[in-house]
Amino acid sequence: VICFEIWFFINRGAAYIDSDMAGDFIGGKMMLDAHSLFSKDWWYSTGIVMFGAVHANMIGLLLSPNNWIIARMIGSVLLLILLVASYLFVAKVMDFDNSESLIFATLTICPIGYLYFEFVIFGSFYVNYAYLSLLMIGVILMHVKNDDISRKKYLINYIIVIFIGITMGMTGLK
Repeated sequence: VICFEIWFFINRGAAYIDSDMAGDFIGGKMMLDAHSLFSKDWWYSTGIVMFGAVHANMIGLLLSPNNWIIARMIGSVLLLILLVASYLFVAKVMDFDNSESLIFATLTICPIGYLYFEFVIFGSFYVNYAYLSLLMIGVILMHVKNDDISRKKYLINYIIVIFIGITMGMTGLK
């Protein structure tokens, strides 16, 4: 699935871009040039985001500074890998069968319909909300499933949940 998406980015990527996608990319470029993880000057749709498309595009630009289509492809693939990894984390915590987990994780990044492809796969618009929500669910389920949790593990889980919650708040997810 990711190979198909890479192919699409390389062959059709220049034809599919809108102002939100461009805004995420410009914000990432500005933050990269300023050597900052947050923008002080760019307040389009990418004001304060914790590892969303803006930051993934920064990594893409580091690896491919002269080709923005390849840089965007790298950023999108990174976010999709994060989405799959967070889904597999929740599946592991819930004791799902490995083969079923891989199938359903793959389906989360499949271009099921045009809008899903445009917004999630190609645009990377809502991926950070999805993987952060999955991580939060996984940590909470891990805590709930463990009856004999020590105070130390309880505190660690609590800190992780607070960190993910703050991060989710910074992405605009309420």
